[in-house]
Amino acid sequence: MRNTGIVAPLMLLSMFLVSGCDDRGPTAPSPPSVPSPVPAQPVPTDVWNITVRLTTVSGGDCVGETMQSEIGVPKSYSLTTVTKDGTVEVTLKSASGDYACTFSARAESDGFTTLGVPGFYSCTTSLGVSDFVCANGIRRDIVRFGQNISGRISGNEVSGRWDVEWEIWEPGSRSYIGAVDTTAQYTGNR
Repeated sequence: MRNTGIVAPLMLLSMFLVSGCDDRGPTAPSPPSVPSPVPAQPVPTDVWNITVRLTTVSGGDCVGETMQSEIGVPKSYSLTTVTKDGTVEVTLKSASGDYACTFSARAESDGFTTLGVPGFYSCTTSLGVSDFVCANGIRRDIVRFGQNISGRISGNEVSGRWDVEWEIWEPGSRSYIGAVDTTAQYTGNR
């Protein structure tokens, strides 16, 4: 006597087990999906074409007297501001290429200022002028000792002030003679 009640389920189970086997081998799980990188947010950058005019000169031996002849004379510069996380990096560069410095500044509601901001500025050009010739023929070395710049932005226009303190030295000897302070005003647009 045959027990057909057991054979049918066993046949079905063996068919199922055989169908699960093939010659392709085991399949690897899919790699986890890598999230696409979040694109970097653009850093607000403004480039201004400005005209700088020396407005005051005080002190400074024959250097100060000679610099006074430059009061009111327009000079072309570019001013670049990069704003990120409440700070501003300000780069001031002369059109002639003889001056290029970058300052750390504080953002203000209508512009920026370096006043009271700790840190230093960096320059890609010399901080001084060797062998500056005074109007009376005397020669001096002058070096920028300290600088502050501030600006007010209104639409596409910028205006501000640039203060520089210069140290005056005997040429080649580094004997300190004195200091001269200059203030300049600037205006410009994008």
